[in-house]
Amino acid sequence: MINQTIAHYKITSKLGQGGMGEVYRATDTKLDRDVAIKILPESFAGDRNRVARFNREAKVLATLNHPNIAAIYGIEKTDDTHALVMELVEGETLGERLRREPMTVEEALDCCKQIAEAFEAAHEKGIIHRDLKPENIKITADGHVKVLDFGLAKELVDPASIADQAESPTITHMTTVPGELLGTAPYMSPEQARAKPVDKRSDIWSFGCVLFECLTGKRMFGGEDVTETLASIIKGEPDWAALPENTPPTIHLLLRKCLNKDRKRRLHDIADARIDLEQALGDPTSSIIRLSDLALQETTKHSGINLLLAIGAMVLVALIAVALTWSLKPETPPPPPIPRDVQITLEHEILLLPWGHSNCALSPDGQRLVYGWGDINTGGKRLRIHSLDGTPEIEIPGTEYGYNPFFSPDGQSLGFATRFALKVVSLSGGTPRTLSQDEYTPGAHWGDDGTIVYVHQGRGLMTVPSTGGEPRPLTELREGEALHVIPQFLPGSKHVVFMTAMRSGESENRHRLEIVEVSTGQREVLKNGVKWGTYVPSGHLAFITDDVVFAQAFSVLQLKPIGPAVPIWDEGEPLALSSDGTLAYKKQIRERTRRFVWIGPDGSMTPAFDKGGESRFDLSADDARVALSMGGDIYVLDLKTDVLRRFTFDDAADGIPLWSPDDRWIVFASSRETSRSIWRKRSDFSDDAELLIPADTGYLTPHCFTPDGNALLVTSSSPETDIDILISSLTEDKPVAKPWLVSPNLETNPSVSPDGRWVAYDLIRAGSREVFVRALDGAGSVQQISAEGGFEPKWSHKGDRLFYELGKTIMAAPILVKDNVIVPGTPEKVVDLPPSSVTYGWDVASDDERFLVMVEDVNDVEDGQDTQHPNRVNIRFNWFTELNEKCPPVETK
Repeated sequence: MINQTIAHYKITSKLGQGGMGEVYRATDTKLDRDVAIKILPESFAGDRNRVARFNREAKVLATLNHPNIAAIYGIEKTDDTHALVMELVEGETLGERLRREPMTVEEALDCCKQIAEAFEAAHEKGIIHRDLKPENIKITADGHVKVLDFGLAKELVDPASIADQAESPTITHMTTVPGELLGTAPYMSPEQARAKPVDKRSDIWSFGCVLFECLTGKRMFGGEDVTETLASIIKGEPDWAALPENTPPTIHLLLRKCLNKDRKRRLHDIADARIDLEQALGDPTSSIIRLSDLALQETTKHSGINLLLAIGAMVLVALIAVALTWSLKPETPPPPPIPRDVQITLEHEILLLPWGHSNCALSPDGQRLVYGWGDINTGGKRLRIHSLDGTPEIEIPGTEYGYNPFFSPDGQSLGFATRFALKVVSLSGGTPRTLSQDEYTPGAHWGDDGTIVYVHQGRGLMTVPSTGGEPRPLTELREGEALHVIPQFLPGSKHVVFMTAMRSGESENRHRLEIVEVSTGQREVLKNGVKWGTYVPSGHLAFITDDVVFAQAFSVLQLKPIGPAVPIWDEGEPLALSSDGTLAYKKQIRERTRRFVWIGPDGSMTPAFDKGGESRFDLSADDARVALSMGGDIYVLDLKTDVLRRFTFDDAADGIPLWSPDDRWIVFASSRETSRSIWRKRSDFSDDAELLIPADTGYLTPHCFTPDGNALLVTSSSPETDIDILISSLTEDKPVAKPWLVSPNLETNPSVSPDGRWVAYDLIRAGSREVFVRALDGAGSVQQISAEGGFEPKWSHKGDRLFYELGKTIMAAPILVKDNVIVPGTPEKVVDLPPSSVTYGWDVASDDERFLVMVEDVNDVEDGQDTQHPNRVNIRFNWFTELNEKCPPVETK
């Protein structure tokens, strides 16, 4: 099978073989990812009933979406070959781990807690596994557990008959090849060993076997052959003395409940096992107290001398618990840690982003700061990690164009956004994995259950497993809402706190802090009229009203704020907060405003308008009006009268406006459909907007018309490609964007020459970004225009020069055409842009001499930091101490 192709999966190596078929590593050539493919046995594939039943069960299993369950991607069939496509999980199996070295009790309990969480999710969907064993459990390098191979899984609503059980692969091999399945037989429940119908309690038995093996390092039941093993399961008893001495009492009792041969008296719900494991991991003392409670429950099942013995055991356990609790109780509570400040100097200045996204993150232990710097659009800037222990600052490989970093709960992995994707990377090394292909993800949070919640511009909040899977919507934008931002999981990852930003034109007093339940999507408002807000791990809500930062105690149990809100912070601009209470901040608070200026050929700068919008805008052909986007709507600015009018009014996110060559129309991108499409509206405000180009080919962005206005060049981003340039003929009844330049590279910002013959564009390849020109009809060779980098080319109105941006400089390359071939001259600097200019925030006037530029003013409201050293950041350790003094948290126990 090696090097063969099934559908679009190319098989590269063999991973293993089992009763349900051979498993191979393969490459998904469409999504460029590795997967696992299980080739079903010919005897299986030839049985129509078995194939139909397997397809039905696979559809049920595909509904499982849990971080501890390996995902099923699909079923493929070619000729007589049936293949199951699954998530490829790197790491060692639990069996390999146990053979390599014993587990500590804590490691064993944590591993089995994750297994229990996986089975809890499956059982809730009505699915049982029937073949749990260490070889079907993978452990990744960071300790994350994945349950594999639901190949024998069965829907609970359709219990198998005895005959059906006898035909299952495991049973068949056991009866025909004695001794072959020693790796499976030791984990069978007594009812499975007798070929009787099974239910979820059979999974609980197998779980008990795995838990016992993790704690002791040896199988609970065994024998020289299958017959002896099954006899041991049916008649034998576990070697309880083999359990480590420090095994919590609750776990002793849990094992006995899981391994009761009478399944009527066996533990009925795996969720109860998960609770016992969490309790034992969190507090062994409380495990003893819980055991006394369970002993009390047992007294109701006995009478006579057995009752007296049960009561005596209960009293003894309770006394031990009280004595242990007293011995562990300190004489006086330790004083809270004292806050202290240090100042660090980064190699570069942090690139700050809007809506509270400071583009940096602190690790959970507060010892490492990861930050983004430079311009995320212009090339090659990797995220950097600054350790507070004094080790040299380093770049994180694979994080080019990265921003908005966020840590995993264990601090071993990092999530981040690029302009076109949401990714995660292990900080111990390796290639980043793409979780979602969305153009803009301003903010994300990694929950303690492995789920990531992130922002999708134009739609709301999305969730995706950190191990990979299909993103799912969590919230949807309602009327008047522009964005859902700053998502933050509450402990337990069952709820998310987030900010709702209202659209431009709506009162900012309507911005609000909300909470949403992950399982149902039900939303409730926590605070109205806030400019910014989030949940703080100390047990508070933090929010800004009237430019003051407040905190209010928040009850995670009641899901509501409790008590008064008090001012907590006036010392600068918070940047990042770790879960242990370490705070990174800048001492000055900054106000940011945008405006338009004209820059003349001599570099002089004159005001054009005292307000600006998002980065992309477009200047009309007569230099009289500007189309710009603000807060999810398009506005038109009259530069002569200084009148700003709202142009679009839809609840969807509208942006990136573009004038038609005759100034009669404005086209723009909008999320009014499921993906971003192209719309247009008459510039005289006379008609409603209409759909121009549907988003059939991906996430569309308009860039330029041909001079006659008959065609429009756009860019498209999709999961299959990065960014490609497409062209749409507007003379057709139903314009459709068709490929113009498609390649593995990232091409964007097309600009058509005034004579309509040439297209300039920029291309990112091998970490550099340069400007190129090729013929609109695709004929001839491609010419590189820039020499040392460049992006966003714009033709002069005469067509004799090509302008482009390089850093904060506008360059111009002379353009000659000789024998139908572009002959570029040496690029020269035209003007310097202000340091505060916004990327993609400039356009050329019709005289080719002046440039309309959008600049961002940053004013220090409160001095206190040397503005000559913008790379300096303050770190306050133990900030939760002063927060709790100002606003005591709610008691949640």
